[in-house]
Amino acid sequence: MDIELKRALDKAQYGIVAKLADEIWHEHYSSILSPEQIDYMVGKFQSAEEIERSCADGAEYYIACADGAPVGYIGLEFPEKECFLSKLYLKKEFRGLGIGKKMFELAEKLAEEHGKTSLMLHVNKYNASSIAVYGKRGFEKRCDLVTDIGEGYVMDDYVMVKQLA
Repeated sequence: MDIELKRALDKAQYGIVAKLADEIWHEHYSSILSPEQIDYMVGKFQSAEEIERSCADGAEYYIACADGAPVGYIGLEFPEKECFLSKLYLKKEFRGLGIGKKMFELAEKLAEEHGKTSLMLHVNKYNASSIAVYGKRGFEKRCDLVTDIGEGYVMDDYVMVKQLA
């Protein structure tokens, strides 16, 4: 399988990321969040317009492709000392094939290129599979974080951090 990570740079590519987000989030979070909250969060945080706005503010999104087909994406922000790994999502049928590893490696490389000393992310406290993956990749829990995101919804997360060499 040919794996490529391509930076999203235009409206068409932001649309690909948004479509991936809608599909992956509904599959992945269906046992943790209500369909209404997933719809709200995808619309609020992962619409093509929001991705474009984030990129205009300095975020970078990359589309993971397997044999040319989009199968996942990552989103990174570079505030202050840490690189914020805001998004890392992969279609279920492509997990465990080494694509996620390449996505993490890219995040670490970009963080170091931006002079960051660590990678930080937020993960839903009830997302046991992702927490386990992050732990295997060297992330440690820093603290709990509950964030009001509007419409009566909250994100109930752990903040996890990985120190870079």
